[in-house]
Amino acid sequence: MLTVADIIRIIEDHAPPELAVPRDPIGLQCGSGQWEIKKLMIALDADHRTISQAAYAGAGMLVAHHPLIYEPLASIDPESSVGRAVAHSLENKVAVYCAHTNLDAARNGMNNALAVLLGVAGRTVMASSSPERFKITVFVPENSLGEVRTAAFEAGAGKIGAYTRCSFTSYGTGTFMGSEGTDPAAGNPGSFEEVSELRFEVIANRHVVDGVIDAIRGVHPYEEPAIDIYSLHSTGTDEGIGIIGSLPEKTTVGKLANTLIDLLGAGAVTIIGDESRKVQRVAICSGSGASLIGIASASGTDVYLTGDMKYHDARQAGELDLAVIDFGHFAPERYGMKEFGKTLNMALRNTGADIEMLYAEEEDPFKVITRT
Repeated sequence: MLTVADIIRIIEDHAPPELAVPRDPIGLQCGSGQWEIKKLMIALDADHRTISQAAYAGAGMLVAHHPLIYEPLASIDPESSVGRAVAHSLENKVAVYCAHTNLDAARNGMNNALAVLLGVAGRTVMASSSPERFKITVFVPENSLGEVRTAAFEAGAGKIGAYTRCSFTSYGTGTFMGSEGTDPAAGNPGSFEEVSELRFEVIANRHVVDGVIDAIRGVHPYEEPAIDIYSLHSTGTDEGIGIIGSLPEKTTVGKLANTLIDLLGAGAVTIIGDESRKVQRVAICSGSGASLIGIASASGTDVYLTGDMKYHDARQAGELDLAVIDFGHFAPERYGMKEFGKTLNMALRNTGADIEMLYAEEEDPFKVITRT
């Protein structure tokens, strides 16, 4: 049986918290990490409606994209919308976890799902969210390497791209002299000692560094293990907000708009620019992507696919001669969460756990009305 904390670790393997934009309220917002989970529900929004669905279905955890709590709560009023949802979550023992901009920026996150759907090739990120990474180096006797290495891996170190359990080991000689009162693993206090040691190196993202150090210290045979931590410079990443690439073939803005309506089940889309314009190079940012208009234009993009464009955003795009298809907020992100649900379901099954995956029933709050 997996707990909420176990599932969170799996989610954060795919959407590391450090990819989120500053002050984005991601993570476990309601419930305990110790609760055991038999059913899990995926939703776009965490609110009273989806929490109620999870409770009714017997799901002990709701994994949503949009957070339930955006601002710190000074009090919980059960008569308010957020307070009512929090109370309902706790009363029905439904843990609420939110993966927001970290899932947008993840290598196989929301925007990548849309890019794959459209067959976009040569994908690069619009705005990098590369996590701060560190190299942890520890010197250890050979007979303790396996235990130290396993502890580091289990604490979250050793991940490079799609690979896990990555490390490097080299041989060398360590020297030390313990003072009076020490209890060295080799030799005697007051004696100068030379011992054969291994230099074990492993990479870790910032959010797991402390846990990795604690795990290494917990199994290391030395009283005072030598551990060095080095900050690494990022040299490029495929993790970040937004994706740029090329469609399989040229099309027009109008045809691409219709394709999006069909693929996403969107009620309608809004076009900025000439619908007959030929396009192939696209930029994609689900959700509210107006802040990246300049980046989309500077990258030589023909058309920008995003949501929540305002009047002055449209004017800016026009001045930059950038075509835009506003495909709304709901449809593309609802699709992205369904795809993430598939990824999470596979990862859960790989653990051997039998957890039922459910999907909340949700509707776009905007309705399109055409004159008849």
